[in-house]
Amino acid sequence: MQIDSCGTGDWHLGQSPHPGTKEILDQQGISYDGMESRLLTADDFNQFDYLVAMDQNNYNTLIGSNNREGTAIVKLMEFVEDIEEDDIPDPYYTGDFGQTYRLISDGCHGLLQFLKEKHHLI
Repeated sequence: MQIDSCGTGDWHLGQSPHPGTKEILDQQGISYDGMESRLLTADDFNQFDYLVAMDQNNYNTLIGSNNREGTAIVKLMEFVEDIEEDDIPDPYYTGDFGQTYRLISDGCHGLLQFLKEKHHLI
């Protein structure tokens, strides 16, 4: 299984994570060494079975760019139960990196459970 991250816009292309993100990752003991932003490419549709959007704008971009039939395009919040938000809020604008981390963490746990069940993984 391979997991990667990319953006649909080039605003911070080639940059390391935001200082607010680094602070949260440090608190969680998660390394960001060598991380730098990259842009979505056509090859991503061939390399990955799932493309996961953080918000509706990213989802719409992915749907409009889909170059591979069979690539599942989903929103991460689809995998978070009992939550009112439809989108992961961008902490660059909200300043709440903790909330964003919690929602992404919950979404990733839900996505992992979904993948384990769907693909009969242990």
